[in-house]
Amino acid sequence: MRKQNLTHAIHTPEVHIIVQSELTVMYSKQNDKLMLECAVNINFSTSIWLKDGQIVQTILKDNTNNKRVIGHRFLVDASGNLFIDNVRLEDDGKWQCEAEDAFGFVVTGRPVQLTILGVLQNAEYLLAAKIALINFKTPEIAKMLHNVYKDAPKKAYLMIDNRILDPGNPFIPVKENADLTVACVVDEGNPKPSLSWELNLGSLALLDAPEVPLDVLNITETIRDQKVGARNDARLARVQRAHHNATLTCYVHHIALEQPLNASVLLNVQCEYLRSI
Repeated sequence: MRKQNLTHAIHTPEVHIIVQSELTVMYSKQNDKLMLECAVNINFSTSIWLKDGQIVQTILKDNTNNKRVIGHRFLVDASGNLFIDNVRLEDDGKWQCEAEDAFGFVVTGRPVQLTILGVLQNAEYLLAAKIALINFKTPEIAKMLHNVYKDAPKKAYLMIDNRILDPGNPFIPVKENADLTVACVVDEGNPKPSLSWELNLGSLALLDAPEVPLDVLNITETIRDQKVGARNDARLARVQRAHHNATLTCYVHHIALEQPLNASVLLNVQCEYLRSI
C-alpha cells in the first residue's frame, strides 16, 4: 500500500484558517458547523478521517434523512469532505483524511490542526493576526483573525513551596543568601498562554550601587508542562541585599489580551549581620 502527501486549503466562510507549509491551522467557535476538505487527486473508492491518529466513525451525508443517523455529528459527502455538526471542545485536535483507489493506492490530505475557542475578545489586532499579516502578507487573514473567538486567561497567581501567596500582601520575607523560587500559575486560556518574568530592583539599591552586578539581575526561568493553562518558575539562586524592595513580576501573554496580565511580589530581604568581636 503506497502513500502520497498532498497539500490543500480549507474553503469555508464559517472558520478562520492559516495555511502553513505542512499544516493547515483552523480556529472555530463552539456549536458551529465545519467542513474539512479532503482534496486528493485520485479517483478513490473509499476514504476515512483520522483525529489524532484514530479513525473517526462517519456517516454518508446523503443518508441524513434516515432517522437512525439523527444526532450523529460527523458526516462525509461523496467527495470525502468531512462535515462536523455542533462543534465541541473535544473536537480540538489534528485531523487528516485518507483516500484509497481501486488498486490500493492511498493518498493522505494535508493535516488540519483544529482549535476550538471560547469567548469573543475585541482586541484591535490580535497577536495571531499580526503574525499572519507578517508571514503571509494577507490583510484578509488578519481581519478574519481579528474576530476569532478566544478563551482568554482571567488571572495569574504566585506560589512559593506550593503555597499560594496572598495577592493583597505583596511583601514576602526572604533571607539573605537564600535560594528563592517563585511559581507563576495560570489555570485557563485557549490557546495556552505564555508566561515571562521581570526583576526590577528598588530605587535605594540603584542609588547605593549604580552599576549593579549582573548576577543580581540574573533569574532562571523554568517552564512547567500543564494540561490546562501554564506555569513558569523564576529562581534567584542567591538572594542578595540589593534585592531588598525589588519587584519580581510575572507577565501573562495571550492572543486574546490587549495587554498582558501580571502578578508581582516585593522582596523583603532579611540581612545577615556579622557579630561584633
